[in-house]
Amino acid sequence: MGGFISGLTIGLFVGVSGTFLLIVGRLAFSSEGSSALSQLSRRSFVFITAALVILAATAHTMKVGKASSTLLLLLAVIAIARHGGLIQGLLATAIAAVSLSVWFFPPIGSLMIAKPHDRFTLSLFVLTASLGSRFFGERPVSVRINGFLR
Repeated sequence: MGGFISGLTIGLFVGVSGTFLLIVGRLAFSSEGSSALSQLSRRSFVFITAALVILAATAHTMKVGKASSTLLLLLAVIAIARHGGLIQGLLATAIAAVSLSVWFFPPIGSLMIAKPHDRFTLSLFVLTASLGSRFFGERPVSVRINGFLR
């Protein structure tokens, strides 16, 4: 049974990583994505990083569990994506995933994750946060039909 869980976890993690890379690649090579990447300022990068690291550090020092911390960081990523857009949401996803793996999944303080179910949890977090950033981070396109804005 352990081999099945490990295989499932590795397959899911590879699939999630591939999906994340496809979304980022599509953004980087599209015309609106390249302009959005150039507009990503250092100030917003520092703000996103600081906010997520402070949130994760606070949850770690207050001894909040893995499940609650994962949900808390997911909500923060979606809020950042809604406010800042898709690029900031994907950046927040990556920062939150690193924070989770360092502070909440054993061995603590390392990027290595020892248990297969923790890898599975992290891959589901990356998948959910990436898709949430994709859906909540896109700006609605307004369409003019017969002179009316819809």
